This record gives sequence, C-alpha cells and structure tokens, in this order.
Amino acid sequence: MKLLLALLATATAVKFKPHVNKTHKVLPKGLLRDDLQFPLFVHIPKTAGTSIWKALGPNYTDSGRYPEVPFFCMKHNPPQEHVPDSWAVVRDVCDRLVSEFAWARLQGWYQAYQKEGLHYHEEPNCTTFNKWVSLVTRKYQDNSDVEDCHMIPQWCYASKVDKVLPMTSHLEEDIRHMDKRLQFLNLPKKNHHSHFVKKMNVSCGCLSPANLEAVQTHFLEDFVHLRSVLGPSQFEPKAAAQPNFAVKRSVCASFRRSGKQVKLSR
Repeated sequence: MKLLLALLATATAVKFKPHVNKTHKVLPKGLLRDDLQFPLFVHIPKTAGTSIWKALGPNYTDSGRYPEVPFFCMKHNPPQEHVPDSWAVVRDVCDRLVSEFAWARLQGWYQAYQKEGLHYHEEPNCTTFNKWVSLVTRKYQDNSDVEDCHMIPQWCYASKVDKVLPMTSHLEEDIRHMDKRLQFLNLPKKNHHSHFVKKMNVSCGCLSPANLEAVQTHFLEDFVHLRSVLGPSQFEPKAAAQPNFAVKRSVCASFRRSGKQVKLSR
C-alpha cells in the first residue's frame, strides 16, 4: 500500500510539457493562410478581375486568404483590413458602372426588376440605364452585396491594398512592370463583354440630374481618392477636385444585408 501511494505521489509531481508544433508559422496580420503566393491580388468587381484571376491561378486569388466582409460574393468580398503585399486594379467610375449594367442584364436577378418597371427585354439605352441606376442604388441601401457585390465602391477594396493600377489597354505590361514576381502573367487578348458594352452607347451622360447625384454620392470616395490614379472625370462632383476635401462619412465604414448592419470579426 505504501509503495502504491509513493508511486501516485511521484506521478502527481511530474509536470508534463504540452506538445509544441515547431513547424507552426505565425501569420502576418491580415492573412489567414501560410500557403499563399505573393503579391496577393485583391479582386475589385468589374476591373478585369476574372481575367487576372484566370491568369494567376488559385493560390493568388482564392477566397479565404484574408479577413473578408462576410458576404457570399464569388472571390471578391471586400477585405476587412489591410492586406499585406497586395495589389488591385481600379477603373473609371462611370465605365465600371456601365459595364455592370451590361453584365447585370445577362443575369437572372435582372428579371426581378420587372415588378418595379424595368423589363429585361427592353433595349439597353439611356432610359433603361436610368431606371436601373435608380433601382440598384436604392437596393444597395439595404443590401450592400446587391448584384454580387458589384456596386460596392472600389475604395472599399483599394484602401486595403499596397499598390493600385488603373485599368488600361496595356494592363498586362503595367502589371509585369509593377512587380517582377508577376512577369509570367498573360492576360486574354479578347473580351467579348467589352465589345457588347461599346455597342450599347450608354454612359453617365445619360443620367438624369437626380441619378447623377446619386452616383456621385455613392461613389464619392472613388472619385476623390482614386483621382490621382484614374485622372479627373467629367462626371465627378466638384468636391473631388478640391485638394483639401475630406469625406465625412465613408460608405466603406459599414455594410448592410437584408436591412441589417453586417457584423465584422475585427
């Protein structure tokens, strides 16, 4: 009995050290995986992102690489915080809006606008463009992820990356020049969607004063903060050209889904 008690006392006194996985890597702030290839591409909707994604491959572009706003938008949820060693492409605000209009008309959800007076069989012209802008900007107020997050201002992405390139006809060359790690990049030479957009003959010049003001308000941070990259726009608000202008309320500060504010994990 004494021997048993002695053995129990010895076992109790032994301190077991927890197993430590020496191969575990401490991830830099803003990253969720340790198998990524850099520089990280942050996909802003309607800025040649799909073409770039296909050219780069999954390790450069998959979702789940950094903390995202918890939407269900395919590979382009906005980042919640700064993404280390990252880059993105930005585009003229109105060109992007027109491109989204052309793309949206090909999607199933466009038919949902019928009950509000926008029929999917109507020609893509200034009248239908105005109807769509009015409806989609209104829907954004309750659902920031409307149309697969394509109406989220570019600044909500661009403000979280290290480098920003304008979307131009020589984008491939600019990307290679930006970072030698991307020298292998080969972008598709043709974009059939772009050809369709040109045939529509629609622009922000079509917008009614009320709709133009709505666009200027919604994309104010794009007009202001991306002006140094994209240059001035004939459709920008006067405030965008003022060097000391400060945006009082950022659209990127909060997002909504089904009328409720989206909770972020940070």
